[in-house]
Amino acid sequence: DDDATDDDDATDDDDATDDDDATDDDDATDPLFPCPGTPMQTFVEVESNDTSATAQALGNIAVPLICVQGFNTCGDGTGYNDADWFSFTIALGAFPIDFTLDWDPTADMDFVIQDSNGTAVVEVYTEAMSTQETATVTLETGDYSVFVGCWDGTETAWALSAVASIAP
Repeated sequence: DDDATDDDDATDDDDATDDDDATDDDDATDPLFPCPGTPMQTFVEVESNDTSATAQALGNIAVPLICVQGFNTCGDGTGYNDADWFSFTIALGAFPIDFTLDWDPTADMDFVIQDSNGTAVVEVYTEAMSTQETATVTLETGDYSVFVGCWDGTETAWALSAVASIAP
């Protein structure tokens, strides 16, 4: 929750000390996975964004050059324990965008991009522990959502970047 107001438990102290017990979620101290070296607009995940209906809004994106950073609690290989959803609008579409999801190598992360009808535009699943998933997709002008989830592994920080392959 990254603020002094606790929405997870009754006794969260939200301090800088990571005491890792059941009464302190320490969201503000989870380390973020770094964005790629190219300067870009950066967003940090804010809960609650666990469904497409509660997706964190990233706003209008004229030329994609963004990075979203988050932290995910992994599932056990039978389902996603934590879902992170984001919504965005492509203001000038019809050009390829390179999406790259990077994370700690102790997890099996996936991402899906959907159009405004909820239809998957791209689904990126690798059924193995790795450190990166990538996809290049041409997005038309319109509204989209992206799901980021961890199928298996340990809690992990991640970064999803979207970079236009060519200028629109």
